[in-house]
Amino acid sequence: MEAIKRVFYLAIVILAVLSGCKTEVPEVTPIDNIIKLTLPDYKTLSDAKKVHADGATKLQLVATLPGDADAANRTVTFKCSQGTFNTTGASATQVDILAIPASDGKHFEAKTVLTLGTVSGPYTISALIKNQTQYERDTTINVPAMNVSDLLSFSIDNYAALVAGNLLKADGVTRIKLIASLPLSTLNNDLQVVFISSAGSFDVSDANKSTKTVTAVLQNPMDNHYEAWAYLTLGTTAANYTVNAQLKTKPLYTSDLIFAVQALKPTDVLKFTFSPTTGLRADGVSLLKISTAVTGIPLTHPVTLTVSDGVFQGSQTPKSVTPSLSQAGTADQFLMVGNDPKTYVLTANIADLSLSLSQTYTVLRANPDDMTLEPSSLSVDQTGSGISFNIFLKRTTGTVSPGTAVSVRAYQTNSSGGQIAVGRFTGTTNVSDISGKITMVYVADTGTFDLTKPVVIEVTGTNDAGSSVVKTFSLAVK
Repeated sequence: MEAIKRVFYLAIVILAVLSGCKTEVPEVTPIDNIIKLTLPDYKTLSDAKKVHADGATKLQLVATLPGDADAANRTVTFKCSQGTFNTTGASATQVDILAIPASDGKHFEAKTVLTLGTVSGPYTISALIKNQTQYERDTTINVPAMNVSDLLSFSIDNYAALVAGNLLKADGVTRIKLIASLPLSTLNNDLQVVFISSAGSFDVSDANKSTKTVTAVLQNPMDNHYEAWAYLTLGTTAANYTVNAQLKTKPLYTSDLIFAVQALKPTDVLKFTFSPTTGLRADGVSLLKISTAVTGIPLTHPVTLTVSDGVFQGSQTPKSVTPSLSQAGTADQFLMVGNDPKTYVLTANIADLSLSLSQTYTVLRANPDDMTLEPSSLSVDQTGSGISFNIFLKRTTGTVSPGTAVSVRAYQTNSSGGQIAVGRFTGTTNVSDISGKITMVYVADTGTFDLTKPVVIEVTGTNDAGSSVVKTFSLAVK
C-alpha cells in the first residue's frame, strides 16, 4: 500500500512538470508527512509585544496532517529548543500528541501549548511523525528578553511627599498605598497582581500578612490602564522595606521598590503638659496635674510614667503609674509633691517600642505665711548663758519646706526712737528642719543695755509672694 502511494504521488508531479501546469505542488512528500506547522496566535501576541522570555507566555502549536493519513502515522512529536510543554513525560521539551480530525473535515490536527522559557533569543520549534525524523517540519521564532515595564509599572502613592515630610515612621499605624499599573491590552488572566513586602502588614485575613493578591481594574473610565491597589501598614521596627509587585500568572514580571522606614522619635508619639505650668510649691500636699497624650501609634502599647519625686495619686507604686488612655490617647494623672524644693524628672516609657521621653518640672520652696515664737523665758540676765527660743514656720496649706531661712535681730529703742543693736545670737542654724522649727539662743553679753527698756527680738521670714513675715517678742534685761 505504501509503495502504491509513493508511485501515485510521483506520477502527479511528473505530469504537472511536463504539462507546464501552474498548479502548486503539494508542500510535503510523502502524503503521510506533516503538511504544515503553525503558531496561530504568535503574530497577534508578537505585534502586541506580548511575547517575551518570561517563563509564562503560552503559544499554541498546530501540526496539520493529510485527511487520509494512516492511523499509525497520526501521532505527532513536538519539540522545542527552549521552553516547556505541559506533559508528564520524561522531557518537558518534547511531547507526543495524537492528531484528531480538524474542523474542516479534510485534515487531521495535533495541537499543544508551549510555555516560553526565561531565555531570550531564537526558539526552534519542530513537529514530526513520531519516530520518523525524515517527516519533520520546523520553524524558528525570536523571543525577546522580558521587559517588565511593558506590562507592569509599580509605585508608592505620594511617595515624594511622604519622604519630604519625614512621614515614613515605624509607628505601626502609617499606611502607604501601593499601585501597580497594567496596560489595557493586558489579558484578563494576567490581571491579578501579587504584592509582597519584607516588613509591615497588608489588610488581609490570612495569617501571612506580608502578601496580598489584588485584581487590577479600570479605576476610572477615562484611564488608559488598569490599576491594582494595596495598602501596607508600616511596622514598629525601623528598617529598609522591600516591596514587590508581580503578576500572579507571570511571576517573572516583577518590580521592586526599596524605601527606608525611620525609627520613631519619642516626641513623635509622646507629649506632656503640666498644670499649673509653673509656680507649684513644695508644701507636701499640692497636686501637679500631668496630662499625657499619645499620638500616631496604636493605643494598645502600654505607657508607664515614672517620677523622681512626689507620689502618684491612686497608684499602688508611688513613683510610677500606667495610665488608662482614652480613645483619643490622653490621660490625666495627679502627683502630690513633696516638701523639698527641687526639679522633678518625669519619664514616659513605651517599653515594647523602646521609646522614652523625659521632661522636668521645678517645684519651688514653700515659704511661711506665718510664724510662732516661743521663748524659754521673757527675761535675760546679762551675766547668764542667755535664753533659747523656738521659731515655728507655718503655712495656710501644707508645710514649709525644710531649710527655709529666717533673719533675726535684737535691739533696744533709745530716747530718740532709734534702734540700738544689743546682745548676740547663738545656735547651729537659722534654717528650719522638716517640721518647720528653728531653735536659737539669745545672749545679752555684748553692747550697752538700758535696763529700763526691753530688748526686742525680731524674726523676719519671706512668704511665697516675696513679702516679709515679721514676728517679735520682748525680753526684760537684768
